[in-house]
Amino acid sequence: MRINNIFFINNILELAVPIGISSMLGVLAILINTAILGKTGQYNLYLLALFLPVNYFQIAIFEAFRAPALALSSLHRQSQDQEIFKNKIISLLIIASICILAGALLFEFTQNSLVKIFNIPSIMTQEFIIFTRDMLLTGIFICANYILNSLLYGRGRPRVAMYLSIATVVINCGLTYLLGVYYKLGVHGLVYATGFSNIVMTGITIFILNKLNIVNLKSWYKLPRSKYYLAVIIIITKIGSPVWFSYLVLFAGLVLFNKILSYFGTSIVAGFGVAYRIQTLVVLPAISIGMAVAILINRFISTGAAVQAQKVLRAGIILSAAFYFFVSPLLYFFRINIIEFITQDYVTVSAAGSYLKYVALSYIGLGPLLVFLIILDQTGSGVKSLGYSIASFATEFIVGGSWALHKNNIHFFYVVIAAVNLSSLLLVIFECFFNKKYLNNLSKVMP
Repeated sequence: MRINNIFFINNILELAVPIGISSMLGVLAILINTAILGKTGQYNLYLLALFLPVNYFQIAIFEAFRAPALALSSLHRQSQDQEIFKNKIISLLIIASICILAGALLFEFTQNSLVKIFNIPSIMTQEFIIFTRDMLLTGIFICANYILNSLLYGRGRPRVAMYLSIATVVINCGLTYLLGVYYKLGVHGLVYATGFSNIVMTGITIFILNKLNIVNLKSWYKLPRSKYYLAVIIIITKIGSPVWFSYLVLFAGLVLFNKILSYFGTSIVAGFGVAYRIQTLVVLPAISIGMAVAILINRFISTGAAVQAQKVLRAGIILSAAFYFFVSPLLYFFRINIIEFITQDYVTVSAAGSYLKYVALSYIGLGPLLVFLIILDQTGSGVKSLGYSIASFATEFIVGGSWALHKNNIHFFYVVIAAVNLSSLLLVIFECFFNKKYLNNLSKVMP
């Protein structure tokens, strides 16, 4: 049994490490930009914290379109498929742009409601609206870069894709410092930096795709026929929708969390924004392990090896639990040092440190839970994953929020979040080691 676990863990790591490095680059860009803008004071950190829920709404769109791009680039590998592949990718880019514009339009109709929900001071309202609107529109270029970069992964060019991702991060962060700090544009410098870096890297990626004969550029200006749009919409519905709904739950949860935090002052909101960005980085290994395990499970199921699928599932949970058993205490003890890397503002450091003081150790439960939820999403059990996510956020918001407001102490909210995370470990252990119905049906949930 121990030898089997080591074998499966090695297989998981072979996939999880490159996936993790690629995913970490995007999060590092957010973290570094937060640190850069943190040098300009709490005002910009507060605006970034307010944008956090909307940012997850954006990411939901990006990820919902990146998944179909990966699938398309893997399916259409034969030379006779290249014209079909090109038309489907153009259709995907157009549909993605329309969805992003629709999201920006939705913000125009809901901006006043968001201002009220977040209790934004009137002096900051206009700044929040302008910054959020500009970032949403910039999402067109970010999503195009996401989709085109994903084609390189699907066609077996992960190193090229990784180098392009590194270049995007370097340009983005460098320009954010230049415009945001040196030229004192604050968060608006981040908007210009993000837009410019993604436009440039999209152009470079298109050039490389053409050079590698992955996509022929010569006729990209010709719009695809309607049948390609319909085909892509079906793929988005089947592959992208579970990812979309999962992120929407996260978006709704963060909106509600910010509503609770707003009653305790802007410094608490800013501190939570910094701490949550650190948490986003910390959970990346769980996301990478979950994706790797899901890939291996689907491989085993496709060959009828249901027993191996169960074994790799358990090995993934064991690996994630061991990882966070080691990482969580480190984050707890060094939380202030990590926060001070992002901002030197004493009030924000204190607020962020308070969140991690209560929640950091509970990542021992959150890590394996995320692994399990991603496996559910990618093995055809997205509804079950969605149910667990909704239940977790609802418990934290209703129980934790009510308790904190009743006691007039935000720490009670953090205690409930930690308790939900830790109790999740029991759920994962039951599902993956003792729930025979789920384990026996694992081979029947191939998407």
